[in-house]
Amino acid sequence: MHSINLLPQPVLVRRRVRRSLRAWMTFHGVYASAAISLAFFLINPFAAADRRYALPAAAAGRLDGVLSQIDAIQIRLGEALKQLRMVHAVVDPRDWSLLLEAFTSAVAEDVIIERLLITPAGPGNTRLVLDLDAVSPDQAGVSRLALQLEDLGIFERVELLESRRRKVGALDAVGCRLRCPFKEGL
Repeated sequence: MHSINLLPQPVLVRRRVRRSLRAWMTFHGVYASAAISLAFFLINPFAAADRRYALPAAAAGRLDGVLSQIDAIQIRLGEALKQLRMVHAVVDPRDWSLLLEAFTSAVAEDVIIERLLITPAGPGNTRLVLDLDAVSPDQAGVSRLALQLEDLGIFERVELLESRRRKVGALDAVGCRLRCPFKEGL
């Protein structure tokens, strides 16, 4: 089958010329870049500057000693910063009355809080954790307490660490221990 091209001959010639010119420019551009890179690699104009700034062996030994001392000081500084963060977390001048007010409004009337303790989450950690021991007449009261604490929205989660039956005076009750890590930034 024969194909017929309806484009005029000058248009086809211009396309062929452009195509060959583009290929020629690409080849020569890559060739020139490779030649310049090779020349810089072989000549290395920065070698003289490198030799000018090279340290004598004695100075290099002293520099290594000073750098190792700086590394040791940085390690000690990191440990001191961890201790400082821990002290800041414990002695933080936050207004805990707002937390206690929200806490007491969330706790049901039939629940008795025996212990409430706010501590850092761990060594080197600035996050705080609320640990509490409570007593309720039944297991449903413990569950309500956990749900009410979650509904406050200030804790990452509420963990029930322990729940057991016990006597409070002459009454049977359920004692529980909860751990509530504060959300980040509180």
